[in-house]
Parts: sequence; C-alpha cells; structure tokens
Amino acid sequence: MEAIMIRRALLLVVLSVCASLPAAAQSTESGRITGVVKDNQGGVVPGATVTLAGPSRLSTFVTTADGSFRFLDVLPGEYQITVEIGGFAKFTRTHITMIVGASVEVPVALQLAGVEQEVTVTAASPLIDARAMGTAATMTATDLEAIPTSRDPWALLRTVPGVVTDRVNVAGNESGQMGSFIAKGHQGDTVWTLDGIVITDEGGGSPTYFNFDAFDQVQISTAGNDIKQPTGGIGYNLVLKRGTNQFKGGANGYFTNHQLEAANVPAPLAARGVTADTANHNKQISDMNVDLGGPIAKNKAWFYGAYATQDVRVFRASGQYIDRTWFEQHTLKGEWQATKKDVVSVLYYKGDTDKVGRSPADSGILIDAPTATWHQKEDFFPAGRPHGLLKIEDDRVFTPNLFVTGKYASYSTGWSEYAIGGPDAQAGQNLVLGQSFGSTRSWFTTRPQQTGSIDANYFTHTGSMEHNLQGGWSYRRFVQYLDQIWPGDETLGLVVSATDSRARLYREVTRERLTLALGIRSDRQWGAALSSTAMGNIAFPSVVPGMDFPGYRTPFTWNNLSPRAGFSYKLDESGNTLIRGSISRYAGRLTPGLVGYSNPSTSNGYIDYRWIDANGDHLVQPGEVPIAQGPLASFGGGFNPANPTAAVSPNIMDPNLTAPEVTNVVAGVERQLTASLAVHVTYTFTRTTNLNYTPWAGVAPADYQAGALVTGTLQDGTPYSVPTFVPNAAVVAANGNSRLLTNRPDYGNQYHGVDIVLLKRMSNRWMMNLGASINNPTVFYGSRPVTSSGNPTPVDNDPLVSGAALAPRANGSYLNSRWQFNVNGSYQLPWDLMASANLFGRQGSPFPVVRQVSLGADGTASVLVAPAVDAFRLDNLYSLDARISKKLAVTRANVSLDADVFNVLNANTTLAAQTNVASPNFQVISLNLSPRILRFGLRVMF
Repeated sequence: MEAIMIRRALLLVVLSVCASLPAAAQSTESGRITGVVKDNQGGVVPGATVTLAGPSRLSTFVTTADGSFRFLDVLPGEYQITVEIGGFAKFTRTHITMIVGASVEVPVALQLAGVEQEVTVTAASPLIDARAMGTAATMTATDLEAIPTSRDPWALLRTVPGVVTDRVNVAGNESGQMGSFIAKGHQGDTVWTLDGIVITDEGGGSPTYFNFDAFDQVQISTAGNDIKQPTGGIGYNLVLKRGTNQFKGGANGYFTNHQLEAANVPAPLAARGVTADTANHNKQISDMNVDLGGPIAKNKAWFYGAYATQDVRVFRASGQYIDRTWFEQHTLKGEWQATKKDVVSVLYYKGDTDKVGRSPADSGILIDAPTATWHQKEDFFPAGRPHGLLKIEDDRVFTPNLFVTGKYASYSTGWSEYAIGGPDAQAGQNLVLGQSFGSTRSWFTTRPQQTGSIDANYFTHTGSMEHNLQGGWSYRRFVQYLDQIWPGDETLGLVVSATDSRARLYREVTRERLTLALGIRSDRQWGAALSSTAMGNIAFPSVVPGMDFPGYRTPFTWNNLSPRAGFSYKLDESGNTLIRGSISRYAGRLTPGLVGYSNPSTSNGYIDYRWIDANGDHLVQPGEVPIAQGPLASFGGGFNPANPTAAVSPNIMDPNLTAPEVTNVVAGVERQLTASLAVHVTYTFTRTTNLNYTPWAGVAPADYQAGALVTGTLQDGTPYSVPTFVPNAAVVAANGNSRLLTNRPDYGNQYHGVDIVLLKRMSNRWMMNLGASINNPTVFYGSRPVTSSGNPTPVDNDPLVSGAALAPRANGSYLNSRWQFNVNGSYQLPWDLMASANLFGRQGSPFPVVRQVSLGADGTASVLVAPAVDAFRLDNLYSLDARISKKLAVTRANVSLDADVFNVLNANTTLAAQTNVASPNFQVISLNLSPRILRFGLRVMF
C-alpha cells in the first residue's frame, strides 16, 4: 500500500506590545534578544550601536528611532551585549543565557561619558518569559548531563507536568522501544522537530532514535503551542549542538549489566516459581558518544560532528528471551556567515537501528513467543536516495525591520520488522492465556518526506505601540509504502474463549507590561492512495483471493482555520510577577490510515472460520479448518466476503469528513522570587471533538441484537452482569458489508489540570526543578453512546459513560494518572564532587477488568465488566535515582567519573498485568519496575 499526505499551511501572527516591551514571538529552534536603549533621564537613544557576541556569532544593530534593538534567530548559548554611542559610556551586559524559543529583554540605561567611561552589568537572564503563551519544559545540555537519566528522549516526558507515559525507563532498559504517552488529555498529533524541521512520522511518532549527547537543548510543549505547530499534541523540539569559535569536543561512555543489578521479584511471581534469573532483568546496557565542533574560519564558518552507539540487552520473562537493540547515529552540521545579512546552515542526520526481539504489541497478548517477535532494522528506504535527513536553511536580515528564514529538508527513512519465526511457520494467538505461538506477520515500509517553509518577521509602530507581524508558508509531502505479510499459509489460529477457536485467513498486502498575541493559521491537507496489489491466501486462495487496486485520491480535502490568541501582563514594574492566558484552536493530522481507508490493500484483509486445533499445537493446519461449514460473522481489513476480488474496498469514506479539532485554554501566574528562583502555577483546559469513527454503513443502533450476557464475579467479590450487542449480520450484508469513516457525533474528551513548577537554577552550590500536576481527563457521549466501531457494548478503552476516565490502552497498560510529580536537583560538594537525584511519582495506572467476547461482525472485544475503567488501579509508582560524580582536571580536558543508581529503593511496583477475568492468568504480573541497578559513566570534555 502506498499513501501520500500533503499539508500546506499559511500563518499570520500579530504581536502587539506597549512601547516599553518590544515585540517578539517564539521560534522553534532559536530565540531572540531585544531591548530599548535609554539615557539616565529615561529618554530613548536612537542611533546607538548594539553588538551581540556569542559562541559563534558577532552581530550589530543600530537602534531605531524609539531606541529599540532586536536580534532574531539567536541560537541557544551564552551571550554578551555592548552598546556604544558618542557622549555616553560604553555599556556591557554579560551572562545572557538563551534557551530555545525564549525571548530575553535586556534593559539598557546609558551613563554620560563624563560620569563613567564604561558600565558593565553582570546579571542572570530572567526565569520568566513575558512572551511565552503556553506551557513547556526546557532542558539544556547542562541539565541533561547533571541529572541521572536513562538518556532517552521518551523517558524525559515523565518529568513534564501533565504527561503520562506507558513505561518507566530504568538505566536505559526501555530505550530500545519508543514509548506511548498522553499529554493533558490528548493522545497523538505529536510534532517532532529536529533543528527547526518537522520530521514527524505517520501517526505522530518519531521516524528514528536520537543521540542523547548531541542535544544542545530539548523543549517539550504541552499546551498553548506556537502557531508554527499545526496540531494540539505535544511539541517535541530537539536542538542539536553546533560549532563555535572555540574547538570543543569530547567522548563519553556508560555501562551496566546484570551483575550490577539487585533482585526485586514480586511475591506473587516468586510464588509461581519466578526467580531473579527468569524475571525481567537487564543483561547489559551501554552507550558511547564522540563529538567535535569548532571553527572552519573564525567568525565566518563552523562545523559540528557526532557519532554514537547504544547497545541495550534486556531479558524478557514473557517469552524467556533476550530483547537486544543496537543503535547508531551520525550527525554532521555546518553554519556559514555567507554575507553580512545571511547565515546559511546545513544538517545531515542518520539513525540506524537493529533490534532483535521487538514485541508486536498485539491486543490481548502479554506473553510473546520468541519466534513471534520481530527483528527490526532501519534498512528499508527508497532506492536512489541517501538514507537520513538533509536540511538547508538561510536566515536573512533584509532590513532592521524585516527578517526572513527559508528552510528545505528531505528525509529518506523506513524500516523492516521481520518475524523471527520466519515466513514459513504458522502463527497462533490465545486470548484466554494472553499468549502467542509460532511466528507472526512481517512489515516492510518506506516513508520519505519533503518539507519546505518560509517564515518572516516584520516590525512596525502605531503610536506608542510596536507590532511584530509574522507570516509564514510551509509545505510537507509524506509518502508511505507498506508491505505486510502473514507467515506460513497466511492463516492465524485465534482462541477467543474456551469455546471459541477460529482460523483467520489473511491475504498479503503491498502498499511593555502587556503583551498581546493574535494569530490565525490556515491548513490544507489532502492525500491519495496509490495503486497496489494484494496476494491471495496461500492455503485457501479460493476463499481469500488476490486483487489489484488501481488507486484513488481522497474524496475530501481538509481546510482549517486555526485562530490563536494570548496575552501576558506584568503586575509590577520589575516584571517579576506576571499573569498570562491563551486560547488556541488546532486541526488534527491527516494520516495514512485515513487516506487508505477505502483501499482494500491498506491492511491485511481477513475473514474468520471455525478452527479445531486437533493436534493441540496452537497453530492452524488447513485440515483443521472446516471451510464447508461457512465463515463466522467477523471479517475486516477491507475484505468483502460478498465480493472477495473487488478492487474497491467495501469501506466508505465520508466525502464530508473533517479534521478533528482541539481547543486549548491556558491561564497562569508566574513569580520570580529571587534572581535564581521562580514559581509557575498554570491551569489548562483541553477539549477534543470531531474525532472520526467507523460504524457499519446503514446499520442503526436499533439493528444491534442482544448478544451474550457476560456474568461473573470481580476480584473483590462484586458480581457483574454486562449485556453485549451484535450487529445484525443480514443488515450488514444488505448494506454491502461496508464500514463508514466519518466524524463521531456527540463524543469527545476533555481535560482539566493544574501544573505547579518550581525552578531553582544553580546558585549557592545547589539547583532544583520541581514539576507536579493534577490531571482530570474524561470522555463524554451523547444520549445513545456507542464505541468507535458503532457498537453499544462498553469496552476497556471506550466505556460509554460520560465523565468516565480517559485511559487509552498502550502496550499492556492504560494511560491515566490523576496526579504526578517529578523533582530533581544537584548539590556541589567539596573536592569537586557533585551529588544529584531525581524522584518521580504518580498514581497507579487503571486496571480495567475485562472479558474477551465475540461480538459477531464486530470481532473480538475486551468487554468492560468492572463498574468503571479505573474502578481498580495498580499500586502508586515511585522511583528514586541518584548520582555521585567526580570531576578531574587533566591537561586541556575535564574528566568526569559518574556512578548512577536507578530505583534506589528497589521497588517492584506492578506496571502491567492480565486484565481478562476469565483467564487462568488473571492478575498475573507481566511487567514490574526493574530492579535497582548501578551504572558507571566516564565523560571527557575539552
């Protein structure tokens, strides 16, 4: 299957401020430094020469008629400003720290030359930013180095208030798999940006893994996102290091293994005979990085290069096998001051992954057979193109009032996920045991991207107000080619219950004090499904034959206007206290799954038949499938049992389908208590509506018939009795066995939450960052609630009760915590020792008790039998990590020796367990917090 998604965007921002506060707006990879030059009487000083000096930049600006100056596209680092004009003493301001996306205002008060010859001001940059309209967390390279972490961008998400993740990465043991998460009630629509270029993969994921040591800064925005971001999901902004006028480089390495790990087998598992050697544990985790940057020509051209590898080996108890991941990342970056007005930059980045033992994460399966896992490699990409990301950018100053940035990038990426059991073995899944057998499907995909953008900033005045007009245009083309193949004779043995065993027959797929910000964004998205071929089922080609698909363009085009408005107001002249607020509207992303919905080769079409496992091997042999008895009611993947060779899927796309919409409101107050201490309190409201769903075409709620009454007793002794519903098979068939992709009426989700952030930067030998949040994500329904498939039966991730907890299922766990916190800090000890720690805690995840039930044509579902999704929860989770490091001064280099201890208290908190109350493995733990482990690190920097 091939699908093309194209997004074209226009944006316009008007930022208005009082004359005492020059205009600014956030950029995705850089910030800005602005100010007004005044004399000792408070009058503005035009014509002064302002010089900005930094690691690789020497720029000048002559103050305008109102005394203002501005430097845009200032990359992260430490800077110095000098101001000179005849009759006044030279003014110098040092230690101006720039973080990604920040706006730093530098007030300048000149003294007469006869009074002072030179005035030098040394002061730290403020901890609050009057121009920031949303909520975001920024981590510098110093922050990332100082605190013990698992050195993984996904693990950093748990430190951000309002973000709930599906796993806990201990010492890097989960770095071999990208994590799932939900941010302030919104899942998906994440935007990944690398050095200012959007690289987001299909569905909002990252297309690759990253070199943690190459990050200069990391910013994670969660609400009130910059207008350059089209969607309402997380904005994950990664800024890479760069070369400066001084040669800098280094090498580092980290290592741990099973001998440095404690044992923490939970008592219920120990009672089942599980030991430290047979439980989940770390075999070996190591990583290494070398980098070098410096001038090619001082003040003219610079370079930066890095190479990194990681080796993660984890023993998985579910299948008693070793899950091994090996990474390799290459980074090469250059900048050139081409003219006085142009800075040109080039980036090349390539990530390689080789993972043996990746779980397919199939719904209902917690125990993977080693042969039913994948060998994943980033080795499948379009022919004739270099593998990786290539970006070129030009930042041009046309006039003191007009700044323009142009970018173009091409990203050639893709991967394969090859079943370790091979293409010849059969595949089986037992949903009662939660276990897989034999082999599994294989994937091969390429996903090339092309991105271009132009962004402009123009400054003007109206009376005492200065305005910053921003405009931009962007274009992004994303193409996905996918080939999915089931093994053996393409027949999956599926056990739904003790009395329901079926054979699923597949076919192969190829395919001033006040700042106001007002903005509007226009997005146009469309797509096409390209021609493709589906091979027939090997064992039963007459039942599931092959077909050729000619392709189509989607019958809809999404056109969205997304207004954004925000303000901040300084409550005092010093600017130490401010209030802020914003309201934003976002449009959802068009994905390949939506584009290809009516493509019969988008996924493996299938139909279910009765299966008798005569030899008890959990795998299907052709003679065990009584084809003559006819199929069961369930089928899917674009397969039409009434017309199995149709080149058009029975599934229909609503020509009036529109993009999901997210509305976001942020209100907060910030106070800088001292030069190094600030507190932020923020309320966030998010509402997501206009989501899509896929009911049967022409099938009304009244056409659902009563299914089995599911009864039993919960683990606390409470009886349950849950009615189920089955679509009328005759009505489904009469309407062409068609599902309709359309917008879901009277359904959505919303979030109310409060974040509390306390920032204490390094002073008096210590630093600390505290982030905490109270989260309340819920769902709401209309008068006749149905699930995303149109069925009125409640399931684990669609409970059909307004006000119920929003808890998406992700890799065996459920993403919902009503509270969470993360606090970390460092203290400088004598003898060049540094002690650091990180403490994380959150409410335990929901444990929705379910039964696996067949719902006829709607297939097998995890029917919710508990009174609520979160009626039962796992234990609250706490994890403490600590570090002690020693710095050694060696000739022309600094050496740091690190000793990190993860999960200091050796907690064994349950993270996932079997939720099927009818399973003999009900409540059996499938994943718990990894044991305490010691990791050693060596860093050499020059």
